Amino acid sequence: MIDIKNLYLTFGDNIFFEDVELSLREHKINVILGPNGAGKTTILKILTGILKPDKVSEFGLISKKIFYLPQKISYPKGLDVEEYISSVFFKDSMVKWFLTKEEKNRLDDIINKLGLSHIKNLSMEKLSAGELQKTNIAIGLLSGAEVFFLDEPTSNMDLINQIKILDMIKKLTEQKEITAVVILHDLNLAESYGDYFIGITKEHKIFCKSKEGFFTKDMLKNIYGINFRITDDGERVYVRVDK
Repeated sequence: MIDIKNLYLTFGDNIFFEDVELSLREHKINVILGPNGAGKTTILKILTGILKPDKVSEFGLISKKIFYLPQKISYPKGLDVEEYISSVFFKDSMVKWFLTKEEKNRLDDIINKLGLSHIKNLSMEKLSAGELQKTNIAIGLLSGAEVFFLDEPTSNMDLINQIKILDMIKKLTEQKEITAVVILHDLNLAESYGDYFIGITKEHKIFCKSKEGFFTKDMLKNIYGINFRITDDGERVYVRVDK
């Protein structure tokens, strides 16, 4: 478990997060959910270190190597998939001109593992949204990151590609290669793939719950401010708005 305690964040004179405590489950998919404007991306940026809180007494991520994938990325023109992924080996060096044999082997292994071999020579401009996310996840794996922070990694994808990306993330956590912290909007996909849940209300209150504690009418009403209908077929839970 990774704990964050007594976290405060203000913008000017306004308190955004006050005395927040939250936990992340290691080698699991931790899903952040809540309405627009609640602060999902804000809390993600705090966890990644991009945004500094005014105060925090415990920050269990300080010793972890992290990978952050924002919602929007500008992709360089003229690079193919293999060149784009291999850029991770050059980012910290101004004088590196080629990959070592070990780096090339690692690159080939990740490309094969993520099923990118058939498009490795394809221009980045020609990739689908799902293929682009796979290349980004490949970079994260090559970086050696222990915790992946993914801000809406399935946005702008059809359902098939959403499932493919979430299947991949799930497999990586099950193989204990990464811990994932993911912002999602689809409650049913979140329930299907998530292991632990961080709900944020419009008032910036945070609730950390297991699946059983999160997907209840009262908890969802507390987070979203509307009523939901929840059905359980014995294998999984289905959520829809109660009109």
